[in-house]
Amino acid sequence: EDGIRDYKVTGVQTCALPIWASDARSAAVEGLLRLSALVPVVLVIEDAHDLDAETVGFVSDMIDAGYGRVLVVATAWSDRCKPGTGVFGDLAGRSGWAAIERWDVPWLGPNDLAQLVRAVAPGTSSEVVRALVDRAAGNPLLLEGFLGLRAIRRSFDAQTRAINLDPHDSALAALPGTVVELFSRMWDELPESVRDVLVVGSVEGPMFTPEWVSALADEVLGTSDAAAASVDARDTFSWVRSIDERLDQFVEVFLLDRAAAATASDLSDRELRELHLAIVERSEEHTSELQ
Repeated sequence: EDGIRDYKVTGVQTCALPIWASDARSAAVEGLLRLSALVPVVLVIEDAHDLDAETVGFVSDMIDAGYGRVLVVATAWSDRCKPGTGVFGDLAGRSGWAAIERWDVPWLGPNDLAQLVRAVAPGTSSEVVRALVDRAAGNPLLLEGFLGLRAIRRSFDAQTRAINLDPHDSALAALPGTVVELFSRMWDELPESVRDVLVVGSVEGPMFTPEWVSALADEVLGTSDAAAASVDARDTFSWVRSIDERLDQFVEVFLLDRAAAATASDLSDRELRELHLAIVERSEEHTSELQ
């Protein structure tokens, strides 16, 4: 109505897709730069620390072109966007660009973190709240994860809405100290059927078709009620999220990596061969349908 049109580029995922072949990448860069002659272009990248080399190359090519009204806004974990910490870190550390501004988002303070605990368990004693907050060391993601771990859940009294633990309980001292350790613990606490579905999904890749993965888990691994487990992986445990009605995607790359690592420990060689063969057959069928 006001003469301004929003353009949204969809379908770009943080995985190596054929679209990033050199010709296609050049065409995408040129297209956005030409568009920026008509309207300013804002490219927003979430979790840029997980970008692969191909996608970082796309961003680099666009900026290095030296013309066009393009603003790139990226969010990234501070410890993974420094030179030497990955492809995005190397990109962010480059010199010679016209304007690069970095804003460090401060950690939440103890009172803010305490409110996160109080929102879930308002009856918890101040001493236990403080112990949880201290263990999280300013990281709200860690703190939120603590509240979902079995040791904390079992100590939760639904009637008083309190976490009934002694502030010096060993369960508090044993809480994970990093996000990677947190999700490793959460993986160990997942129901076996949910782990099966996630392992099969990781074999297919960062994105997978939950209906097909459930059927494959049932067929190859003998997973009981695999369809329900697939829903739980998304809605109850939040390891994946829906991209559309047909596709799910791992929420974080390190969640995909944790599930993929389990293929070596949880699957036999025969099961892994059968999964790979089924994926190849499905890809060939899908290609034939497209042709």
